[in-house]
Amino acid sequence: MEIPQSPDSSGTLQGPIRVVMADDHPVVRAGIVQHLARQLDIVVLDVAEHGDAALQLAATRHPDVLVLDLAMPGLPAVEVVRQVRALPAPPRVLMLSAYDDVEQVLALLAAGATGYLLKDERLAAITAAVRAVARGERRLSAAVAASVVDHQMCSAVKAALPKPSARELDVLRLVATQGWTNARIARELGISERTVRFHLENLFGRLEVDNRMAAVIKAQHQGWLAGSQ
Repeated sequence: MEIPQSPDSSGTLQGPIRVVMADDHPVVRAGIVQHLARQLDIVVLDVAEHGDAALQLAATRHPDVLVLDLAMPGLPAVEVVRQVRALPAPPRVLMLSAYDDVEQVLALLAAGATGYLLKDERLAAITAAVRAVARGERRLSAAVAASVVDHQMCSAVKAALPKPSARELDVLRLVATQGWTNARIARELGISERTVRFHLENLFGRLEVDNRMAAVIKAQHQGWLAGSQ
């Protein structure tokens, strides 16, 4: 059976995949390390229990892959990733976490992490991810990938919609917070009822809806009503 190889600095695959495992939970760490150590193509060089140790081992043991727990004492994971990726011969970083918060995932990927797996993945999936990350391939848990795609789609929709004018926002906020009629909104803002209708029609067209409730819901998703009470 051909043994997968780990990449050298030029991208050529050389030798077994060298791994440093960083996790502050002894049971979790031991289970993953034992499974990885049983693989013919993987060598576990060392383990770390906090962020500072993970960074030090990445710099001194020269692994191909750093498997890094998100929530550990010491240096925050995102800073570990940044500093690790700035090393002269940086390892790939595979994040392990119990959380799939999309903002956190995106921050770590932006810092240089190659993969992000949830801790409820099977050991075989983690091992496969180590191999994939060593080859420079992106590897995300299915739930994480779905969250990232949803976030990117929402961001694209937000960017595509022109923001309403200040007066349109005034009208929309009163609809959202007070549920007032057009006539009541007109009196409150000192404008004509016809002008209120005009602003609402513009908002309906921009948001591609046909009623007030739908406009409020979609505007909230756009972040236009942030801070409204």
